[in-house]
Amino acid sequence: MKRRTIIRAALGASAALSPPVLELLAGQQARAESALTTAAGRDAVIGQWEETAWRYGCGYGGRAPITVLHDALLDVEDVGRLLVQQLDTGERQRVLRVCAQLSGIVALVLGDMGHPRDAHRWYANASAAAQASGDTTVHAWVTAREAMVPLNWGQPAAALRLADRARTLAGDGNSAAHALAAAAQARAHAALGHHAEARQAITDAERVRDRLRETDASGTWYGYPLQQHLVHASRTYTGISDTGPAADMQAEALRLISPTSVMSPALIHLDEALCTAAGGDHDSACTQAVHIITALPPAYRTGLIARRGQELASTLPRGARQLPAARELREALAATPLA
Repeated sequence: MKRRTIIRAALGASAALSPPVLELLAGQQARAESALTTAAGRDAVIGQWEETAWRYGCGYGGRAPITVLHDALLDVEDVGRLLVQQLDTGERQRVLRVCAQLSGIVALVLGDMGHPRDAHRWYANASAAAQASGDTTVHAWVTAREAMVPLNWGQPAAALRLADRARTLAGDGNSAAHALAAAAQARAHAALGHHAEARQAITDAERVRDRLRETDASGTWYGYPLQQHLVHASRTYTGISDTGPAADMQAEALRLISPTSVMSPALIHLDEALCTAAGGDHDSACTQAVHIITALPPAYRTGLIARRGQELASTLPRGARQLPAARELREALAATPLA
């Protein structure tokens, strides 16, 4: 990774490639080619990429989404080059699994940034790679993650179809993908007004989560930690107008959240504002939302943050839309593009 940083810095320093940079690139290519000529070398290279994919699963870590997207795109391209090498069946399956994970990360970030169409395209790539790898757990994870895109962008029926498919792929085992698929079902049912089905699905997600192995319950994009479950549960209960339990879950989720996280606490606070509005205090809800949005660094104000703010604005009754705080919210959203 240190060498890669050096290469990136060198490439960014000038539009032309200097002789030292060309020599550096040639040496890098020769080392990669040499490593791939032996089984031990291939195993080491693939192992490094598996570790890289796992690190991406640790989330933004305080980095702006555009930065994570830039790095992930570079890595997807690099991993793709491995597939043209002479690999045995097991090696190819491992590389395809990494491709599925990294493509899923690209799709996830694109969804957060407000590009649902591009996100779906990358999820299609991730799904194809997962299916080719033969890893149904990764395939289920990719599909459950994709369900979040239409959920977040106002298409609950499409989300439910994806969530149902993900749950079928996950099977009856206790996996993070199974829990996430059930949570996506719950949120979709809630948005569609299916209250009983929403309650059953979120109960199923909790039951599976309680039985997860430590790695599947980890606080990563690949896992299904308690904090993530609380967020999905709070969105489900908010959707069926049961704001008491939703508020309790939001408070607990904020207590558990990583101190380096930027987007997740903002989204939870916006969910709090939605609950406040549902309780009839529209002025406080709008004031809270304006504070949340404007306090974020500009790189975080687009995409899902803007969408959640618009969701609040759209729920305001006609009379509340004339409140000064509501006008401030509309002004803040006008300066906050979806993408």
